Amino acid sequence: MKIMPIFLKTLNGLKANPETLTLASITSVWDYHREAFMRASDQAILDQNVTRAGHSDEIVTLVENGSVDLGIITYDLPRGSRLSRQIWDKEAMVLAASNEAARKLGIADGKDHGWGLAALDSSELRIVMLEKGYGVRDKSVDPFLIEIKRKPSVFAEFDSIAQIKDTVAAYGHLITILPLPTVEKDPRLRWASLRGIAPRVVSFIWGGNPRGTVKSFLAHLKRKKTT
Repeated sequence: MKIMPIFLKTLNGLKANPETLTLASITSVWDYHREAFMRASDQAILDQNVTRAGHSDEIVTLVENGSVDLGIITYDLPRGSRLSRQIWDKEAMVLAASNEAARKLGIADGKDHGWGLAALDSSELRIVMLEKGYGVRDKSVDPFLIEIKRKPSVFAEFDSIAQIKDTVAAYGHLITILPLPTVEKDPRLRWASLRGIAPRVVSFIWGGNPRGTVKSFLAHLKRKKTT
């Protein structure tokens, strides 16, 4: 399957200010963690200097060729990569449903009442998923469904978490499995934990010897995460 780039912003004048960090990030990671990253950077990261991408491979390429100082990827670096990596978070994967569907199932946010497997078995509920080729689908959702021996009926597949959430929220018979930070503050959805599913691992990557601004940002972010 050929992965088509889906950049939402381009790189313009990225090296103009030596104290400004240039960064490429998985779109959903930047969208839901933007405030934390901006605080940690002390304004060294500016929105106009962030390139959003759909696939980690695109970000790895940008870091390897020196187009950006830092990359934010999900899951692992490609085998044989010489880039450095620092894991920032391991996001729990949860099953989410619209408020209407959740009421039918008796779902309360953050609870696991055993409804997750029942929802996946239900003939009345269908699942909305990311397309194959995305880390969430290939490394978390599909292996989980194989492990628990479930084949839910697929309603649609998209290349955007935002589009998945919009679709699930609009119907009363849809569910999805997504990283917790992408759904926990969405008033249109309710979610519950799933046991045994691999988390979405979020990491920073960089090449060579990072300059002072990069080191300061990574150190500050790591301190914030552990306090």
